[in-house]
Amino acid sequence: MINMYRGKASKVTENEYLLMKMFYMEKNRNVNVEYNLVRELRFKNNKEFIVRMNQMNEDEIYIIRSYDWNGITNTSSDKISKEECKRLIKGDISWMNDTDRLIVNNLYLQILYNGVRIGEISEAMKESCVDIENEQTTTFTYGKEWSKTNFDMFFDSNAKFKYKNNNILAEVHTQVAGKEIMANLVSAYA
Repeated sequence: MINMYRGKASKVTENEYLLMKMFYMEKNRNVNVEYNLVRELRFKNNKEFIVRMNQMNEDEIYIIRSYDWNGITNTSSDKISKEECKRLIKGDISWMNDTDRLIVNNLYLQILYNGVRIGEISEAMKESCVDIENEQTTTFTYGKEWSKTNFDMFFDSNAKFKYKNNNILAEVHTQVAGKEIMANLVSAYA
């Protein structure tokens, strides 16, 4: 899956979040609101890659690579199995070399040659307000809490994370159309 967007992110207070959401819902009446509990594994010394499990569903685990290029964020992902994720957590990366999945293979090379290691695990609730007409998504991420010690918590549905209500990240993503992508490519090499 490949996704390209322009985005802005900022931390907001709980009151600012409520005001932003109310304003957004009034302005955009044709909005779908989606809630998603996510757990993520983040890597030391590499911010491009994360491993994400959606809704505590062990069939929905992805290695995601995000990077900015000329003002556009490019996000790509490959699905991995629970067993592959467990092996990655334990440091067994041999399976990553024998795959035709590009993102998995890119992470393998980062681990092998650049010493990238799992650094922390987090859990957060993501509330996405999707405005299909304007191809814009506003996502509020709240309650994010980190653990740097127990990576086995990733699959433990009973693991307790402490939520911080005053730690809300507001992100606005606008999908990038093909014409804009081509214009960026041309301007980058002109």
